[in-house]
Amino acid sequence: MESFNDRLPFVEWEMGSSLDQALTAIQGEVQGITISCPLSADDLVQLFDVIDNNMTLIGLNFSDCQLNDDGLKIVAEGMKYNKNIAYFGIFNNDLSISSARLVAEMVGVNKTLISFRLKNTNLSDDGVKALSHELEYNNRSVIHLDLTSNKIGKNGAKRLAKALLSNNIVTALSLHDNEIEATGGRSISTVLEENYSLAYLDLSDNKIEDDLLKEIETKIQ
Repeated sequence: MESFNDRLPFVEWEMGSSLDQALTAIQGEVQGITISCPLSADDLVQLFDVIDNNMTLIGLNFSDCQLNDDGLKIVAEGMKYNKNIAYFGIFNNDLSISSARLVAEMVGVNKTLISFRLKNTNLSDDGVKALSHELEYNNRSVIHLDLTSNKIGKNGAKRLAKALLSNNIVTALSLHDNEIEATGGRSISTVLEENYSLAYLDLSDNKIEDDLLKEIETKIQ
């Protein structure tokens, strides 16, 4: 079975396991970097100063960076008007509702993002509702959306489904390992009768019965 990663264009990624290593890589001609070390607000200000002067960086991931609300505000502001980074993700970092709203607002303003990934960020229903609003009314650039392992329930799934009624840009969506269950699954299934753009959808590990999953799979083929 094709995975979400299979749908992403090839980017040559490097790892930044310390701030110094990340800064050195970004000052070079790296295409993409996954930063995997704790980062303070001061670290992030320094990092985005360098990113703003880099014209070759198109991919940026923060993984296990222990970003707090102040740090996430800097990330959201730094990404809001960035015109180079097309592939962006935050992994394994809890978002408060205020931070989730800031990140969602960034998605609504940014016109460059093609791939947006929030994996294991405790986004929950409130966070996905804020993101869905931006996808419905503002963002028309994100093609690949990954919301794996975010405790999204049926209400969040319903709101995302509503956004997909008018958003015909997203072609790949991962909702793997959430809490959507049958009610949320049916909301998504109903939307697929009108949304013909979504070509990949992962709803595995959501306590959705096999018959409904097969029905959904048929609609996106």
